[in-house]
Amino acid sequence: MLSFFDFIFYKTYKFYFNWGDDLPGVYALSVITLFQSLNITTIIFFYLNFLETKLYNYSKLILFISFLSLFLLNYLRIYKAVGLKILISKYDEIAHSKKKALSRQMILYMIVSLIALFISILY
Repeated sequence: MLSFFDFIFYKTYKFYFNWGDDLPGVYALSVITLFQSLNITTIIFFYLNFLETKLYNYSKLILFISFLSLFLLNYLRIYKAVGLKILISKYDEIAHSKKKALSRQMILYMIVSLIALFISILY
């Protein structure tokens, strides 16, 4: 599962790097952390709706702290444990057809994540 987020990081990093942005890694970390947070939030909303419990004001702080924690964990994993250059070179060497298939899966994942979040909020 983490390799899927690695690919999302790679695609986002390459997009901002090719665009000439100064901090492509920060944007890429933010994108994968955002989608991980969306998944967790969706599960929490479904759980709260199932229990018919209301979301209290302090929950926003918990969600913010969770986002920062995930961002830090993603940073440590990508920049310290795996290594940015290793991660980028791993996906640079993949065949173009496999990259296209992974890109389609990535887009589908993002769409499904957003739809699931909206359904969990409206439910």
